[in-house]
Amino acid sequence: MAAVSPKRTWALTVAPGYRKDTNRLPPKFQNQVSRKTQDLMYDPTPGGSRTALTQYDGLYRLRAGEFRVIYAYDDRVVQLLSLRRRDEDTYDDLDHLEIEQFEEFRKTAGNNVSHRIPEWEELAKQWAAPVAKGPEPLPAKITKGMLEELLVPVAYRDALLAVDSVEALLSCDAAPAEICERVLERVSPRQNSAEPGPLLPIVVRGDLIDDAAATVSGPIDVSEESGPSGLHSRVGAGTSPLPLVLVTSRRQEPMAPYRGNSAKAIGKDSKYTVKLDGTVQLTYTVSSNERALLTTDGHDELVTMVNDAKKKSGSAQGGGAFLINEYRHVLVPTLAGDKTLFAGVYTRDLEFKFEGLRISPVARSGTKPGEVWPGPHVGIRYTLAAGATDIRYEVETQRQSLKRVSLTDYHSVESLSDLLKMCRDVKPKGGAIYINEARELFTPVDGDDGYERVYIGHLGNKPWFPEPD
Repeated sequence: MAAVSPKRTWALTVAPGYRKDTNRLPPKFQNQVSRKTQDLMYDPTPGGSRTALTQYDGLYRLRAGEFRVIYAYDDRVVQLLSLRRRDEDTYDDLDHLEIEQFEEFRKTAGNNVSHRIPEWEELAKQWAAPVAKGPEPLPAKITKGMLEELLVPVAYRDALLAVDSVEALLSCDAAPAEICERVLERVSPRQNSAEPGPLLPIVVRGDLIDDAAATVSGPIDVSEESGPSGLHSRVGAGTSPLPLVLVTSRRQEPMAPYRGNSAKAIGKDSKYTVKLDGTVQLTYTVSSNERALLTTDGHDELVTMVNDAKKKSGSAQGGGAFLINEYRHVLVPTLAGDKTLFAGVYTRDLEFKFEGLRISPVARSGTKPGEVWPGPHVGIRYTLAAGATDIRYEVETQRQSLKRVSLTDYHSVESLSDLLKMCRDVKPKGGAIYINEARELFTPVDGDDGYERVYIGHLGNKPWFPEPD
């Protein structure tokens, strides 16, 4: 009798994006997904819950309850590329995945990846294990005096005095959300980042390291030789030059992590995309149930910026999603999704054509505040405080903590009155607002056809956050 050969298995590898998506899931869903993906070690070929994706050669999807696992495989290796919740937009951004993640799989496909099934099963158990995480305590205790000072109605005070964690405060049903947010503002005060640091004297050439500024203003002679144009000719030969105090206007270094406000997550219609053919694509929302893919060309300089940033973060070919903020800074998410790179400054507007209309970041003539925003939904998100009393965002520090930056850190409430009134007229309770490269402000509101973007107005010369240096 012939010997029976052992059952063939494939090695399972995980792309960084897939691991990040899985770690976000609650334990019960992690367990559900990991059990389904283990089946791919025995048979990754289409059939049953496994299906080849049409128009995406080499990509497959696996059903795992309400989730869909996008994967690729060869004769040795299965790589899990992306995890998506099942909905009508599950496969909208596969071009982006094709460019970034699938290329990495092609590089490693066929390599001899050592594996043992028990090791993968142990990993699945780790994913499914619950992670103990206690509630985040309030930075300061809520007191009766604090609530009286904040003019909190008496009916809500007992419930708020019993709160001892951030989570409990944010989910407190006994008090209105705007009051809970007001209390959180008090117990977690903002750090004022507007105060300038000490101005250091510049006395030698090595202190002048801003090449961009030197190009604009010309060379500054701080040499120790005396001469008709040297500083010593003005302060006397044989003496040290007088210290200079300069406040630099240094530009952000291209291809470095962006130091200002950037999007943490980019929706399908909230981004521009560079395609492999050199065009720029926009998913344009026509209505709540209709979207159109629009393209424009003739922006070679912009495409080069985005491609260079993508390659800087590890992409083989470039291409993919990007944003342009209110300072015309081109912001490109890295492949891992944990950083945003500054790719450069681009001043031309991206304009698209749809059914004879020009789709532009600039508001159409006659567009009034409160009307549906007719332009692209691409913009940088800020938070309008409850009651439209301030505007803020959060930025990650070098210590990987989140720092809140508020507009009132830089400007008085009086100087912001016109801007805040403009926002309050459209978004009186506060919430998310967006600003685009043309400095147009818009916001999502719950309308008759679901959430729609509504025009707030043009920022113009109203006070705003300083440009990141």
